[in-house]
Amino acid sequence: MDNPYLMKSFEAHLGQRGAHFYTSSDCKFLSWTEVLQFLKKFNKDGDYYEFENSLITNLANYNPDNEFLALCESSDDQVAIETYLKAP
Repeated sequence: MDNPYLMKSFEAHLGQRGAHFYTSSDCKFLSWTEVLQFLKKFNKDGDYYEFENSLITNLANYNPDNEFLALCESSDDQVAIETYLKAP
């Protein structure tokens, strides 16, 4: 991983549960609560779909003390969920 914005965000939010949304020119950290609020804005029927379920599951199960959850747009205009382990 060679994205300086993502690395700075990881360092600034170590130990906090949430997701880092990044591009080649920016990174925005959303806390667990902010991610859920964001998902609710776009989910009017209350039924979570595959991506939302995957994101919630990943958020609930990673260790924020030594792992990082990141999301980025992939080459085919889809959002990828990535988990990174902090180097020892």
